[in-house]
Amino acid sequence: MPSTKITPEVLWAQRSSANDSEKNVVYLTINVADLQKPKIDVTSTSVSVRGFDVSGSNEVDITLELYGEIDETQTKISATARNIFLVLRKKELVEEFWPRLVKGSKKEHFIKTDFDKWVDQDEQEDEEDISAKFGGGMDFGNMDFSSMGAGGDPEPDFNDADDGSVDEEMPGLEDEQK
Repeated sequence: MPSTKITPEVLWAQRSSANDSEKNVVYLTINVADLQKPKIDVTSTSVSVRGFDVSGSNEVDITLELYGEIDETQTKISATARNIFLVLRKKELVEEFWPRLVKGSKKEHFIKTDFDKWVDQDEQEDEEDISAKFGGGMDFGNMDFSSMGAGGDPEPDFNDADDGSVDEEMPGLEDEQK
């Protein structure tokens, strides 16, 4: 039985920095389940993945010609039963984002933005400071709740309440007619 070629979903996100190579990366997730002994090739301009699923009836063969160059020696690869995750280090230290993942301007249907990892270009410098804005990253164990008295008295005095003159006797119920 001949194998069927499948093109897996590819998710990507990126960070850019003009002075820190650790923050100048492309995150690539290739969603392909049960790929047996995948052959992953990374060059300075491309990423390719080849292999067969467990049944041997589906063949994965994908090559991505990247928009810019990467440092293939700094690539990190993690292959699991569900996907292949790569961290590609961009070769050029520039602040600008790549406008797209691949060289061609044609939109590929299987390439999508990974919004779980995406950070906008103008917000990437603030990324580490975000936890300081919200009291330690929403870790309420470090917050002093005793200083949050809500501006009220610690023990309200109800003795000065109205003497009840507003309350009047309720009128009796009207007789019910049968």
